[in-house]
Amino acid sequence: MGGSAPPTAAEDVRRKRQQLLSFLLRHGRIEAVFGPKPAGPVTITDVTDPKLQRRFADVQQLADEIRNVRVWGGIHFRNSVDVGYDMGRKIAVVLVENTLKPSN
Repeated sequence: MGGSAPPTAAEDVRRKRQQLLSFLLRHGRIEAVFGPKPAGPVTITDVTDPKLQRRFADVQQLADEIRNVRVWGGIHFRNSVDVGYDMGRKIAVVLVENTLKPSN
C-alpha cells in the first residue's frame, strides 16, 4: 500500500510553527512569540480572500485590537480579556519552548 513519506524535521517544525501561529493569531497570544515590543509593521491577510488585508504599525497594535474587539463586541468583559491574555501569554511561552523543535 502506498502512503506519503513521513515529514522531514524541517517540514515538521514548519507545520508546528504554522499551527502555533494560527492559534496565537486567533487567541491574541502574538506577543509571546514576537516579544513585547517587536519592531516593524504587520500585515494580516485573510486566508480565504488574499485581497482582504489589515495593516498594523506593530504586533502590539494588532494584539490590542484583538483584545478590544472582544470587549466592544460584547463577547467578554474587560477583566476576562485581561486575565485570559496574561494566561495565554504564559501558555504560549511554554508551547514555543517545548513544541517548536524538530522531531526525531
